[in-house]
Amino acid sequence: PLALILCAELLGPGATPQAATEYPALRQRFLRGNYAEARTGYEALLKEDKPAVAAFAGLAAVHRAEGDYPKALEVLDAGLKAHPDDPKLLARRADLALSLGRWDDAAKDAEAAIK
Repeated sequence: PLALILCAELLGPGATPQAATEYPALRQRFLRGNYAEARTGYEALLKEDKPAVAAFAGLAAVHRAEGDYPKALEVLDAGLKAHPDDPKLLARRADLALSLGRWDDAAKDAEAAIK
């Protein structure tokens, strides 16, 4: 259906129709504070041949919510290796760098995200 196509487009390159139906459920688990289930789901999606941007962003958000900022940064870096210059991932990494007091890194990523 059209909704799945639109959802896949919003999730970014690599999103499969099956994955597109899983992301809303994983986001709900995350928003409800069920980080373990959300983490497991995002990690499974990252094992796909071409993981979507949303899988990297979601797993990074889980790690950040759990206070594991280094792991969140590691996931975002991996996402940017798979999807170079992706503005969504750059913006999330900029926000994380800002939270860590890495002002120069935050500014660099923020500028790259809006180009």
